Parts: sequence; structure tokens; C-alpha cells
Amino acid sequence: MNQLAVLIAAAGLGLRSGLEYPKTLYSIADQTILERILSVSKNVYDNVEIPTIIVSPSGRLLISDYLASINKHCYLVTQTHPSGMGDAVLRMKNSKSFQAATDILLFWGDIPFIQRDTLQELITHHFKNLNDFTFPTLDSDSAYTLVERDNNNNVINVIETRDTRETELSFGERDIGVFLFKKE
Repeated sequence: MNQLAVLIAAAGLGLRSGLEYPKTLYSIADQTILERILSVSKNVYDNVEIPTIIVSPSGRLLISDYLASINKHCYLVTQTHPSGMGDAVLRMKNSKSFQAATDILLFWGDIPFIQRDTLQELITHHFKNLNDFTFPTLDSDSAYTLVERDNNNNVINVIETRDTRETELSFGERDIGVFLFKKE
């Protein structure tokens, strides 16, 4: 049986946001982004490990204290040097949830409005089709990432617009900050 591990990448320093604390602790309508992610990911699948949050050294205590204040238990893993999302995901190997997991449900720690039905559909599609990697997309007038597809509609690339010469966001298909993939 598949065992799902929830991973929240929240080690970003939030410099572009102008915050003096991790973006995942930003409140929207009296609920932090982190609490929203934890709430929407709760009970979306029968076999879910305790969530893991990748944190920065400066954000670790703030996130730990916040979790204690809302009575939530998560494993915290520190990403010592902020060297990108790929490195943050690799830190999952240091979590107690890693060993039992067959698949990892990854959330960007600054995406507040993911819906439970989107997660259910993502998980169902991923396991039904025996996918290695699955992610929902949407069309956006201001795409931060751009999904490229081949003539058969297969995803061939996801480009971060900040890595291109484009200075303005434009219309395009983008990911929504949640991904499901096999642990290996």
C-alpha cells in the first residue's frame, strides 16, 4: 500500500515579500498560510505520515513556536543554506516520515488557497495512473512559472519566469505550488 508523506517547503527567507518572518506564517483572514496547508492536507489520504516542514535556521524557532501555539505536531528539518527548492526537497531524507513514505506530497510554503478537492483529484490521478510525478496546473494572466508541453500535450518543462529574461509576468499555464511524486 502507498504511504504518503506531506512535505512543506518553508525555508525561504521572504526577502521579496519584505517580511521579517517566514512567509508561511503570514496570516490571511486570521489563519496563517501554514495552518491553511496543514488543514487542507489533513485526511486527504488514508495513509499519511506526520507532515515535514523544511525551515531556515532563522525561521525554525518561529515555526516551532507557532506549531506549538496551534497544537500541531510536524517534523522540522533545517535547510542550512537557502539553495533552492530542489535542495529543500532533498532535505526530506532527514525527516522521520521519509523511511515509511512511498510518495511525497509537496507544498510550496507560501501558497494559501489550495483546495481539498484539488488534492483529492491529484492523489487519485497519481495513484490510478501509476505516475512518478503529478502536478495540477491552471491558466493564469500572471504566470510565475510556465508549463511547456510537446505536440502530444506531455509536459516537457516548467520554467520559473525569474530565470528568464522576461521582466513581466504573462498569460500561460502554470503549476499551483503542489506536487506529488514517488520517493525514489
